[in-house]
Amino acid sequence: MPKRATAPVKYAEEDYDTEEETNNVNSSDDEESDEGSSRKKAKLSEEQLGTWSELFGGSLIQFTYAGFNPKDLLSKSSSAASSSSTGDDEGTGSSGGGGVGSSSGGNMIKVAGFDFDSTLVNTKSGRAFATGPSDWVVWDKSVAAKLKSAQNNGYLLVIFTNQNGIAKGKLTVRALKERLEGFMRHVGTDLKFLIFAAPNEDHFRKPSTGMWNHLREQVLKGLSIDMGSSIYVGDAAGRPKDWAKGKKKDHSCGDRKFALNVGIQFATPEAYFWGHKEYTKWTLQGFDIKSLHNTKVEPYKAEDLISEKQEVVMFVGFPASGKSTFFKRYFEPNGYEHVNRDTLKTPAACLKACVAALEKGKSVVIDNTNPDAASRESYIDAAKEHNVPVRCFRFNTSEELAKHLNVYRENKTRGQHKHVPGVAYNMYKKKFDEPKTSEGFSEVRQINFIPVVTEDKANSSFYHYT
Repeated sequence: MPKRATAPVKYAEEDYDTEEETNNVNSSDDEESDEGSSRKKAKLSEEQLGTWSELFGGSLIQFTYAGFNPKDLLSKSSSAASSSSTGDDEGTGSSGGGGVGSSSGGNMIKVAGFDFDSTLVNTKSGRAFATGPSDWVVWDKSVAAKLKSAQNNGYLLVIFTNQNGIAKGKLTVRALKERLEGFMRHVGTDLKFLIFAAPNEDHFRKPSTGMWNHLREQVLKGLSIDMGSSIYVGDAAGRPKDWAKGKKKDHSCGDRKFALNVGIQFATPEAYFWGHKEYTKWTLQGFDIKSLHNTKVEPYKAEDLISEKQEVVMFVGFPASGKSTFFKRYFEPNGYEHVNRDTLKTPAACLKACVAALEKGKSVVIDNTNPDAASRESYIDAAKEHNVPVRCFRFNTSEELAKHLNVYRENKTRGQHKHVPGVAYNMYKKKFDEPKTSEGFSEVRQINFIPVVTEDKANSSFYHYT
């Protein structure tokens, strides 16, 4: 293929296109009979627990306990560290995986984070999802004591919970608040919680780190967190069926991934509250993004991709498979017109833009999924009418990797670029025809995904599990 001088390539990570089940472990009847329980509840019913906020257009629900001041946490941590040095520190967990490392010496905040459903509470109804504000029962009678021990040892208690039932209309925000307040009153208002709930499938939803980032940046105002001592406890741990006799498979591994992404310790409720040994043969579903850590393949070079003649280049690939990044990196600097439904919305508008560019003598990239011959035909015909060749770039990004890039893109833009819904992947697969030169392409070129990440690989959000 004839070659021409090409513009330099810029590498930037920012360019990337990037059934829940429940285990009813115990009822709260035993704890209800604890001495003084009814008197305590009567008194607490009149107390103001804290303040609820609905942030970012309802994408994040936050509860802040009454009197919260992040700087106060440093003095509490320092006091707990002093107590620990005398051998009085019980830790936040148990020998089964709930314990943590040495204290920070009081200059950093230690976080004990918890999932809510199937970790601190189960549904009283036994259903997978709560049927209303009163449909909860404490996970086990040991929960309150373990939480109090963590708080006494200088830990900030934080609940991070996905609540997609709100977006689906199965749960109201009010009902969620009542469930959480009911739990807080049950365990006692001497326990102080921060709560973050993600009602939508966006960058706040675990295992994405949006809720943690908000805690660190906005709520704690940038105060340092002792990552070595902090811990997250959740039931979504990637354990298979019969990980313990008669136990169901974990509905996901989202909680374990969340802890891995944040960079803190992880424990299951059984280990944290009961001291059971952790099950070690868990798996992480989805694409193993860490497998790309040591990719040694050299990136593509613009001079090997760009033609000196006017042409149409058609991209074919899953949503979020890296197509738009590829265009920005190689074709945009070299004057190609970008035709894309994300901006033009309809097939008719895309075809019109393609024809207009060809009439001006410009080369064009058709940056859509273009799954089948029917969706590609009109562009090939337009190219023939203008006497220009058409090349096809077939993106070989797997579905799992494309879905990872889909979430990564949303996380990177902090929700400004919404993720493509799962149904779009099913539609692509249903329609897909492997592109062939017989359709009218002068070339069908296979494009493999090659990560170009400029950030430190150990800390890059590109390598977070999704």
